[in-house]
Amino acid sequence: MNKNVKNMPLKSIPSRGQVTTSKSRQRKRSEQRALEYLDTSVQLPPIARRDALKVIRNSHRPLHQAKQIILRFKEDDFRGVGAPDFSDVQELKVKLLRRDGAIFQPQLGMLNKLDVMIHRRCTRAEFKQYAGVICSMPQALPKEMLKAEAEFQRNF
Repeated sequence: MNKNVKNMPLKSIPSRGQVTTSKSRQRKRSEQRALEYLDTSVQLPPIARRDALKVIRNSHRPLHQAKQIILRFKEDDFRGVGAPDFSDVQELKVKLLRRDGAIFQPQLGMLNKLDVMIHRRCTRAEFKQYAGVICSMPQALPKEMLKAEAEFQRNF
């Protein structure tokens, strides 16, 4: 038996199968920075925070892992069940067609931008804001002219 182990108190001697790893100061600081970054960026539920702490402590790069957890959490939070999709844009087009009788060029361009935003995974709030801008655009022609044009197209 080693001379140093003999003189050690019983509590500090690792039991069979138990691995002791002492963390360096740099490692402790790195983990602490990662935990502070995690806590200041998102408010995780207690169980998710506990799991995140385990993942961060077992990671080779704690800060990078914390950033990945935050991105995943924000993505799950924003891209939930109510996330906008292309059918929402179609519904907006139908709403404009029923209201105005036609979709005009400025609205069409903004609807195409809205399609791109959904493809890039926008949030529900961003979608509603942009859709509100599209719906609040003034009509290009008076309603009487639109009705006359629609009647002309039906008879043509």
